[in-house]
Amino acid sequence: MFKLNFKIALRSLMRYKSVSLINVAGLGIGISSCLLLLLYVSYESSYDKHFKESGTLYQAMINLYDVDGGVLRTIDQTQNVLAASLKSEFPDVEESARLTDSYPRLLQSGENSVKLSSRYADPSILKLFDFTFLSGSPHKALDDPGSVVLTESVAIQLFGRAQALNKTVRFENQVDLKVSGVIKDLPANTTYNFQMLTPWKLFENLNEWPKAAAWGNHNYYTLVKLKGSSDVLAMNEKLKGLVQRNLKSAKEDVFLYPLKDLHLHGSFVNGQPSGGRIQQIHLFIGLSIGILLIACINFINLSTANAQRRAKEIGVKKTIGATRFSLVLQFGLESFILTFFSILVSVVVVEFSLPWFNSVLGIQIVIDYYSPFTWLLLLGVLVFTGLIAGSYPAIYLSGLSTIKSLKNTFNFKKGFSLSFRQLLVVGQF
Repeated sequence: MFKLNFKIALRSLMRYKSVSLINVAGLGIGISSCLLLLLYVSYESSYDKHFKESGTLYQAMINLYDVDGGVLRTIDQTQNVLAASLKSEFPDVEESARLTDSYPRLLQSGENSVKLSSRYADPSILKLFDFTFLSGSPHKALDDPGSVVLTESVAIQLFGRAQALNKTVRFENQVDLKVSGVIKDLPANTTYNFQMLTPWKLFENLNEWPKAAAWGNHNYYTLVKLKGSSDVLAMNEKLKGLVQRNLKSAKEDVFLYPLKDLHLHGSFVNGQPSGGRIQQIHLFIGLSIGILLIACINFINLSTANAQRRAKEIGVKKTIGATRFSLVLQFGLESFILTFFSILVSVVVVEFSLPWFNSVLGIQIVIDYYSPFTWLLLLGVLVFTGLIAGSYPAIYLSGLSTIKSLKNTFNFKKGFSLSFRQLLVVGQF
């Protein structure tokens, strides 16, 4: 039965080629716009979640108080002694590490020289993040002050396809470093991205100021991994007064904030999260739904506008015994077939649009066809669009009177159906 309905649906679509092509093109463009926005939403929402234990990773933040005790502002950079203090004083802290800002630094190998985004970090950073090591040991890659960890693309840029491990590179025309590890390039949606990671000890060897164990500076990031059973709210209560115990004049408090939430919920008011990029995400979700609905409305209008051309076809089918349910199935199947081809068109459009889209927004979105999320997204769009776009035309067309269909005496300018179509047209604008 399904096979027969499928053949009939295909023949009907081929019979009305112009309407079918317009529907596929219009719906395809609408779906492609929707997919681009949803891919962006997925990209932004998955920041740092590619790390296996992202749920236990936190960033130390500081609330600075004014003279009246109110929160003046919240900052994400902390003292260089905080990481060690957290690890030694609080049993709930499994690991902690310091990390610097990313700066472009020169790296040379023979005649090859490149400027790379580089960070200094404690060796324990490798216990917080499960970087994928292609060569070298994650357990000791940053133990030696004269070592450096490179990303795969940088290693290829400097050494080609040759083994980069244990090769010597010149850092900032100051010191020679040995490549102690090569890791896979980090996804672009990583908060603390880098191309080169160097030991904190090297930072201290090249500069005097990081050596000072001061509670009054706020120059570095402190990242923390809590034990699985730890309660971050209880932990934050314990952290109150930590800075004052070490610096009596300080008017500030430390608290831990989930790293996976920092990108979208990174704005603070009075020491509390107050949104951030999440508001942009909500806007984009609304836009994607709106665009898809407009495309569906356009599909509905074109399908119902074509009703008069199909009136005799419907009348003949009803005369030979076709039930309204079977007609609903047929027209619904036609809508799903058109939606399926529209999705194929939209995927092609998205693939061609992504380089421009990424360039404009400064991001790196790719469609991962091996990801279940990709197929669930496409399936969800297919079902949602097929039902929304196909329901009304299927019900409307199957409800046409048999006698009037055969005589083709419908007055399409009167009745509820026209009013509904007018409402849809107004809704589009």
